[in-house]
Amino acid sequence: MGAVYFCVTVVTTIGYGTYTPETEAGKGFLLFYALVGIPAFIVMLTIMSETLLSPINMLIKQTVVLLVKQRWLRSTSSVSVSSVAIVLLATFTTLFVLLWSCAFAAYNEWPYLDAVYFALVTVTTIGFGDFSPDTNALVWVEHCMYIFYFIFGLISMGTLIAAIQNKVVHHQERVRQKHAKKAPCSSSYPAAEMTVVSHSPAVSDNTKTATGTPRQLEDDFSSQYDSDVGHGSGRGRGGLMVGKGPKSDERGA
Repeated sequence: MGAVYFCVTVVTTIGYGTYTPETEAGKGFLLFYALVGIPAFIVMLTIMSETLLSPINMLIKQTVVLLVKQRWLRSTSSVSVSSVAIVLLATFTTLFVLLWSCAFAAYNEWPYLDAVYFALVTVTTIGFGDFSPDTNALVWVEHCMYIFYFIFGLISMGTLIAAIQNKVVHHQERVRQKHAKKAPCSSSYPAAEMTVVSHSPAVSDNTKTATGTPRQLEDDFSSQYDSDVGHGSGRGRGGLMVGKGPKSDERGA
């Protein structure tokens, strides 16, 4: 069990320093094991944290719906599932650390505050090594106890971090959607105002004002052009006169 204890302290990056390689071969193997084992453990921890977070959120949603049906709550919109998940996970992690600190204080004959310090340094993977289990006196039961705390403490902390991360991501998404709804148009060009001169005889006024994006103005202008062509106005695309100039009055000449 001592070898398993050492392997767990390596992949979790706690590294108390109670077990260290002494031979050149052992140091070389440790380099390979750490480069492979640490990323693999991080991936496993991430998957387990997300897997645990999904049923927790579902349970919170069902509880909120039940409370609304029982009229303990007015509506489901008054409760943030992600915020409740963070509070529950933070409470569970705190109780987990405090309860296990009692066991560490009893086994190692530490003051309770030192045991809490050791427990927090462990679940945050800091691992200073100033407080560490006495490996010379450990039996296999105590080895299992520490391994259990290492793994499940990190899973609890990782799930809490994942819940906080989801809260931040959802908040940023809501802010982005809110700003997107306030935008008046999807075009990156600002709305422009221009004067369009109409030469169509069907229009009584010679000048009209159009407001909109350049793309919208171009479409409106093309539609007006097609309408004028149907009336035989002799205009080219873009509203420019492409026909013959004004006829001279031969009789007057």
